[in-house]
Amino acid sequence: MARALPAILVLVLSACRAVGGGPTPTATPTASPTPAPAVVELRTVQDGCCFTEGAMSYATLEGPSPQREMALEDGVDRDFDINAPFVIGVRQVTVAPGHYELKVWQRPCDGNCGYLDPPVGTASEEFDVTGGEHLPILITFRLMDRATIQVGHRS
Repeated sequence: MARALPAILVLVLSACRAVGGGPTPTATPTASPTPAPAVVELRTVQDGCCFTEGAMSYATLEGPSPQREMALEDGVDRDFDINAPFVIGVRQVTVAPGHYELKVWQRPCDGNCGYLDPPVGTASEEFDVTGGEHLPILITFRLMDRATIQVGHRS
């Protein structure tokens, strides 16, 4: 029996390997691809004349990539033509795809822009943006009127 024991062990081990006695392979989980970001381009203009002491223009963007109280002026010095809308600023914001609400307003300067009056010309618009999209939006402010927001506007 002592001689038969090693032979029995070899047979048992061989049988175990043949039946799949090794470690069980596991499936590697595949990561879902991250959607490409989108770009929302906010082009802001003042149509007609403006506040005597000037105004500051602002926006917020609510959605998957929220943007809080952005100044819309871009600091670019442009020529003023009373017969054409004055470009306040062009700002590009990179966001995740999804549903958004854009809110805009102006705050007139009170003596100088270090002191601002309460918001005027407020407006809002909802829109959807998809991954990889470049979505232009035109924001138009008019003195003593609500702003208008045109989603998908090409200029």
